[in-house]
Amino acid sequence: MRGRLARPALWGALLGLPLVLLAPLHADAGTTLTAKVVRVIDGDTIDVDTNHDHHIDARVRLLGLDAPEHGLCNFQASKAALASLVKHKVVTLVSDRGRTGIMGRPERRVLVPVGTELVDASTWMLQRGWAVWMPRKGEHTGSYEQHVAADQAAAAQLGWFNPTRCGAGPSQEDPLVMEVSYLADATYLLSVNGRRNQEFIRIRNDGPTPITVDGWTLRVGNNRSMRVPPGGPIPPGGAIEVHISEGTNTPTDRYLNSPVPMLVDASIDGGTHLGMGSYLIDPDDDIRAHMTWPCTINCADPTGGTLKFSHVEYDPAGIENYNMNSEYLEITNEGTAPVRTGDFVIEEFPFVTELPPDHFLQPGETMRISSGRGDNSRLERFLNAPNPPMHNEGGRVLLRTYDTIVVDCFAWGSASCPPH
Repeated sequence: MRGRLARPALWGALLGLPLVLLAPLHADAGTTLTAKVVRVIDGDTIDVDTNHDHHIDARVRLLGLDAPEHGLCNFQASKAALASLVKHKVVTLVSDRGRTGIMGRPERRVLVPVGTELVDASTWMLQRGWAVWMPRKGEHTGSYEQHVAADQAAAAQLGWFNPTRCGAGPSQEDPLVMEVSYLADATYLLSVNGRRNQEFIRIRNDGPTPITVDGWTLRVGNNRSMRVPPGGPIPPGGAIEVHISEGTNTPTDRYLNSPVPMLVDASIDGGTHLGMGSYLIDPDDDIRAHMTWPCTINCADPTGGTLKFSHVEYDPAGIENYNMNSEYLEITNEGTAPVRTGDFVIEEFPFVTELPPDHFLQPGETMRISSGRGDNSRLERFLNAPNPPMHNEGGRVLLRTYDTIVVDCFAWGSASCPPH
């Protein structure tokens, strides 16, 4: 969600600054401009002198990241890091679209001369863990590199991703895991609210004791104001699902009451790098769980190739409309160890199927997902589709992790699987 945009003239007046237009007159056009950094406001915002008259002309928001807010534990460290890179330097401000954001601030990539190279300040900050990755629609240049930098810092627990940097938070010893379901069913069997609530953020407690995350900050993309709704502790091995839209909070399901979708789809089939991130931050301002998507590092199949589509019946004998359950797919654990199938998503367009977080397949077990109606059990699930979703002329079924690692894919006819 975005805040209301202030008019640029009003923003300039509030700052006591002359108005400088950093974007061209043609909307959505790229920009390039040199400027001197006069002041660093925080880890993602700078004041610049664009005409080299020693006066501040504009306040610029760095593209691709979001730093800790004023008053939080990691604020000063993040601000100091950016200042050490950019303060008093002449930088190049560039963008793909030339847009402005909250309070009329131009959003730009800031390229800083370091030796003989130009360093992207956002990537530099993300490499050190002093911000989280926050892509912006239409600003694709450098987004993948920024995403990789952020994921590497998170894996190394640098900066903001150090879970104890700001102190030992509540239930510090209990590991928390986040999984984000960014894709909802495309079927119109569901209401608008129902489809929106298929977007959810799952928080799982893998520790031995109950943990309460009620009221903790939940950053979703560029929204910093969300809090985990109340509902009580997460038991050991249990999970809560925080849904995007409206609903009644329960111990297992919480609702953010957002009037709009919040989770950006991933670029699973190639093309422009799309996706985003979600972050759970404890009261001490430490990031305790997070997920970005699509996966950029350590993206091997977590099952080692043991979870497979063992059968896909997309064109059964007879007329599928008269026997919807004759159309089905089967998933088999071909390995020698149990697999937590609750960590995987099945895409069978227009349906997206998530299994319960505690769902497992034992070695040699097979689960069937049928297109028609029935009562769900551990090894048999039903889509309740009104029409056969697997079209005879072409389609695909996809088994993936929440962060888009493809575990298996079966395609037929005119369809194809994602590139490896």
